[in-house]
Amino acid sequence: MTETASLSHRMMIPWQSDFQRLCNSCFLFLALVAASAQAQPDDGSELDFSYDENVVPLVRIIANPEKFDGKPVTFTGYYHLETHLTAVFLDEDSCRNYTTENAVHVGGRFRVDEEGNKYRHCRRLTVKGILEHSREIYGFRSKSDLFLKDVEFYGWFGD
Repeated sequence: MTETASLSHRMMIPWQSDFQRLCNSCFLFLALVAASAQAQPDDGSELDFSYDENVVPLVRIIANPEKFDGKPVTFTGYYHLETHLTAVFLDEDSCRNYTTENAVHVGGRFRVDEEGNKYRHCRRLTVKGILEHSREIYGFRSKSDLFLKDVEFYGWFGD
């Protein structure tokens, strides 16, 4: 029985060696691919690096409203229109569930754009305006203290 065990042990060693060589080869190949795929420095001659500091992710506005208070901002979110609340929400779930902590109140109402697109509940929309951060609008119906005035509405995204 020890002779059989010894034989099977000797038979597995070449397979393990082949497997180890295969693993080493794969590792070397992946290392070479990763090294060749590193980003090369860009001199700026081929790409346009224009940057509009007013285009801000909505999550950044909600997290740091004092940085944007009184400043023009442009952002995209999920638009909600009701008689007592017009707001742009961070995400579709917040819009549908009326989670106003994740919203910016909007002065003005979007009903139809230049192409004739009508209001659609909780669809993505881009807005531009001056942000106000004030506890005056925080209250019973809303847990947001952000308000966008002098609003310009842009088209819908998605269906």
